[in-house]
Amino acid sequence: MRSAADPCLLCMKIGDRMVYILVYVEDLLVIGPTADDVKAAKAVVLGHFKARDMGEPEWFHGMHIIRDRAAGTITLSQRQNATTLVERYGMGDAKRATLPMPVGSRLRREGAGLEGANKAAYFEMIMALLYLATSTRPDIA
Repeated sequence: MRSAADPCLLCMKIGDRMVYILVYVEDLLVIGPTADDVKAAKAVVLGHFKARDMGEPEWFHGMHIIRDRAAGTITLSQRQNATTLVERYGMGDAKRATLPMPVGSRLRREGAGLEGANKAAYFEMIMALLYLATSTRPDIA
């Protein structure tokens, strides 16, 4: 079941090409094969709704959008979100590792289970990491 805060993807046909509109609450991100297609789709939206065109996006809901037109690439980064999470959960001084644990490690239960605020904080941290993993960082999944 979708919540009201889930993004929604709309498709619009401009001529014989598709333009995609990502809607997240009151923000829209328009993507298409050509600048003219994007401009036409924006004109349709602006003709039906009170809105303003803010130009080419650099940020969209915590994602940094880096576009290299010469190379024909778009890169999404959530460096700031990841850095904020690391600091929020007290891991700012942690050592970096390619893998979180050595290959072949065996897990065993030690210590007490999480209770109360610690349990809630752990759940919050896992959900934040899952958001990063499903948005721009599949390597941390």
